[in-house]
Amino acid sequence: MFKITSYILRQLSWTTFFIALVLSGAIWLTQSLRFIDIVLNQGLPFSTFLNLIFYLLPDLISIVLPSALLGSVIFTYNRLTVDQELIVLRSVGVSDWQLTKPTLIVAATVTMILYAISLYLLPIAFQNFRNLEHHIRNTASLSLLREGEFNTIQGLTVFIHSSEGPKNFKGIIIENTRDPQKPFLIIAENGSIIESEQGARLILTRGIRQENSPKTAQPSMLYFDQYTLDLSAGFPINPNRSRKPHEYFLKDLFQPNKTQLSLTQRKKFRAQGHQRILGPLHALAFALIGVCTFLFGDFNRRGRAKRILLVIGLCCLLQVATIALVHFSERASHAIDLAYMILILAILSPLALCLQGLEGFKRLSLLIDYFTTKKN
Repeated sequence: MFKITSYILRQLSWTTFFIALVLSGAIWLTQSLRFIDIVLNQGLPFSTFLNLIFYLLPDLISIVLPSALLGSVIFTYNRLTVDQELIVLRSVGVSDWQLTKPTLIVAATVTMILYAISLYLLPIAFQNFRNLEHHIRNTASLSLLREGEFNTIQGLTVFIHSSEGPKNFKGIIIENTRDPQKPFLIIAENGSIIESEQGARLILTRGIRQENSPKTAQPSMLYFDQYTLDLSAGFPINPNRSRKPHEYFLKDLFQPNKTQLSLTQRKKFRAQGHQRILGPLHALAFALIGVCTFLFGDFNRRGRAKRILLVIGLCCLLQVATIALVHFSERASHAIDLAYMILILAILSPLALCLQGLEGFKRLSLLIDYFTTKKN
């Protein structure tokens, strides 16, 4: 029996890994395309792009793994049925519970992986992603300064003849129109960008500041050895950004700081905490629903397309119902109890049928056959 369990377990594991890899790669690629614009248009290093897409992985895996497990269960047991391997296994005395055991092992492993991601890796990844995104936004003005081009930065038009490194420039022309009533022009030989808590500053040396008087329309010239221009006026920097619920650990979600958060925010935090607990359990529910719906019933040479659609429909309905109830719990706290009841029922019902034996499966088979063979 160990060899049979190992055989099915190996197929489930590799199929789950392959489906998860393909889905993750496809979604990861589409999500990363929006960051390519940041790298190409804002002149950020390629390492920043890699960090951005790397921090997306935990969230992506937590979304893909339950669906990959469901696809693996459907594919594996459908192949076993079509190749009539299930008939052979049952004829040599393999029980339905023994055929379900590999699915339960893989599902439990996937669930534990999802809990590790949801409770630990996900908040850390979101924190790093948001910190990096915040840093990119606050230093956007720096990355837009390119040599040989007229760079527009909300009220500033900057031309740089050449650059010596990412923050040192030569031959600078700046037109400042932030105040339409008092525009001015600056020409300088050299310039260096300095970052501070108050924002980015452009330190100009050996140049001229020209401004036209609004009354006389006569130009006034100011020669300087050093001049400081605030680059962050159009991009105000807020070093203390607000944190989203996804960035908090489970303990902080259920025990937030009441003095800093409103009642509505605390409800959102609790809903996010319950979502962290309920999310990984979907993998276990999907696998058990799939194997119980797919294993039992009469053999049909025309295939089991209707059963596959039934499994997918039930799992989608379960996912939508729990997500909707979690969000609705922000208004009505009792909705979260219903979400737990539905998900636990979706796990325990097929599990109880497996433990109950043949009679339980016969009742389930009659119900499944009724819905899948009923003529329109």
